[in-house]
Amino acid sequence: MEVGDATSPEHGFSNEDFVMDILGSIAGYYWHRYPSLAKKIDFRVEYLPDFNDIRSDFTTDYEHMKHLMTIKAEGFELFEHSWAEYFELHLGYYTRNFHHNSVYPIEDRERYFYAGVGVNLSRLLRPAIGGYSAIFNYYQTPYTYISYDKEWE
Repeated sequence: MEVGDATSPEHGFSNEDFVMDILGSIAGYYWHRYPSLAKKIDFRVEYLPDFNDIRSDFTTDYEHMKHLMTIKAEGFELFEHSWAEYFELHLGYYTRNFHHNSVYPIEDRERYFYAGVGVNLSRLLRPAIGGYSAIFNYYQTPYTYISYDKEWE
């Protein structure tokens, strides 16, 4: 992804993105090597596009994305076979007013961290849709959690 951004006249290379790409690759290795870890922790993206903007491109529309890590109760023996296995904790990050064609000045750019509690849709929908519920290990459905958001200044 970063190679594409680096050659794009709109985005350019980002050291921070490159570091996160490497960390994501390392995490993928550990999830594959230790499946019990994957039962406990997910890294997800949430995307809620602006349906009024027909030019929206989900691969570069960071304005409408959130990135998060979830800790799933279902992965811990303590919560097996209890109502708690349907819930998860969220830690996330998102930005606003960073769009490359933004009319907002730099000082209006915003960064947020958030923490929340959500519904584990993968666990909830598994009986109904089987293996297809695994998509919710990677995609966070909007409006399925309650969060506390704090602007990073």
